[in-house]
Amino acid sequence: MEPIIMQHGFDPNDRNQEAGEEQLSILIKQAGNDARLRKREALSRHYEKLRAIIIEAKSRQQKAIIK
Repeated sequence: MEPIIMQHGFDPNDRNQEAGEEQLSILIKQAGNDARLRKREALSRHYEKLRAIIIEAKSRQQKAIIK
């Protein structure tokens, strides 16, 4: 009878599988890095929009005080 590991197609000594796991690990890490970068960029755009809105509101407030 084959060990359970072999029945499921997983051989811990298979070098090709090790290489595949390493590639998968690299891809997962890269995907995480890409996601964090996109998040930072989105937050940066969001904060720039908020800054512009605040500056506009302060400008309108100053104009209202002057009148």
